[in-house]
Amino acid sequence: MNLIYKQINNQKFHVLTPNNHLVGELIMDVDGYYYFWPSNDGCWPSHIMRSIANKLDDINKPWNDEITEYFDKEKIIL
Repeated sequence: MNLIYKQINNQKFHVLTPNNHLVGELIMDVDGYYYFWPSNDGCWPSHIMRSIANKLDDINKPWNDEITEYFDKEKIIL
């Protein structure tokens, strides 16, 4: 099953099945990164979790690159 990621606004994506069932949401948290919020309980096969993880990596990459560049430039050690 291929998931559909529909951007709702600058801080939220809906994660949908091909028949338009809401699986959950990718929501930007206060740290600037997106996280997955499932719409209900249940079990998840690995290919669905992998798809969601890959999408999170993709949409978080620009912010992560910006943060990494800032800390590299400022030589700040956490």
